[in-house]
Parts: sequence; structure tokens; C-alpha cells
Amino acid sequence: MRGGARWGAGRPGGKIKIETLLHIDVHQWAVAGALVPGTRFISRWRRGDEDIGSIVASMTNRDFLTLQIRFSPDASTEQSIFRSLQLTYTPCHYGGQRVWFRCPHCSRRAAKLYLVRGQWYCRRSLNLAYASQSMNAVDRIHHHIAKLQSRLDEDGEKPKGMHWRTYDHIIERCNEADNALAAACSLRWGRMF
Repeated sequence: MRGGARWGAGRPGGKIKIETLLHIDVHQWAVAGALVPGTRFISRWRRGDEDIGSIVASMTNRDFLTLQIRFSPDASTEQSIFRSLQLTYTPCHYGGQRVWFRCPHCSRRAAKLYLVRGQWYCRRSLNLAYASQSMNAVDRIHHHIAKLQSRLDEDGEKPKGMHWRTYDHIIERCNEADNALAAACSLRWGRMF
């Protein structure tokens, strides 16, 4: 058998997952009003309750953003990196402009850049995958149920302000997902025995 059990499955099992990398989001900064020429701002990376890095960014002019990055890849060391990133703009349909990073490696427009070995890359340059892309059927259903339940109160009751029709629809979708989970589990266990 060529490539093992996952070969040809179409799912990126061995790729680096986006969720594991430090990233910056130009749209988030633009919405916050931080991308004004001549300004300087600080952004922080957090993992849970712990600060793992910070960025001091300054807009030298409209087209360039200078970053001073400090982060701790592990608890014992701290790294400091200086980088300048190019920005590009596209017109919006109803006026105004949308700002993008220009990937330093492939020159594509990107809303997010990911930090790997002290360099910034877009998702396509690194051929990154999302964690959900390598989930099996049972994991996908568990993830779907968790997303639906996150819209409800902790005890599964209707949150204040939610319409009853929306609540009933979420409960109906949860029940459908539970049935699909039972079918997927029985199929998986049936294959094993």
C-alpha cells in the first residue's frame, strides 16, 4: 500500500496547523484604527491566560509597517525580531479601501501572516492547513455539537434575548447531530469488530 492508511484521503494530516502558529491580522488592526501613518501601537499574543509575546508596530508611511517582535517560544528563552512589512490596498464596492499585507515570500495579498523561524509567511506560502481539515467524521460531529452548544447557556437553556424560534432550531440541529454521531460511532465500531 503506497503512502499508508491516509494516502489519497484528501485531508492534510501531516501539514502544519494554523492554530499552532503565532500570527498577525491586518484587518483587526485596521478596524481598531491603529493603521494611521505616524502612529505606534502595541499588540499582544496570549495563549490562555499567559502572555507569550508582544509586537510594537509603527506606521512609517501609508505603505509600510515596522514591527518589533518579542516572544518566548519556550519558557526559558526570549527572542526579539525587527521586520518591515509592505501594505497594499484594494477599493471597496461602496467606497473606502481595504488594507492587506503583501506576503514577503510570494507577494500575494494576505489578511494574516504567520511567524515561522523569525520570518513572516502567508498561509499559501507555508501550505498550512486548519486543524478541522484533518478531523475524522466523529471529531467533526463533536466539533459541530460543541459550536451549537456554545450558543446556549451553560445548562443548555435559552439565553436571554434569543428568540424561541432560534433556540428551537439549535436544539433540533443538536438532536440531528447526536443522531449522526450515534450512526458514525456504530459504523466505526462495526468496522472494528
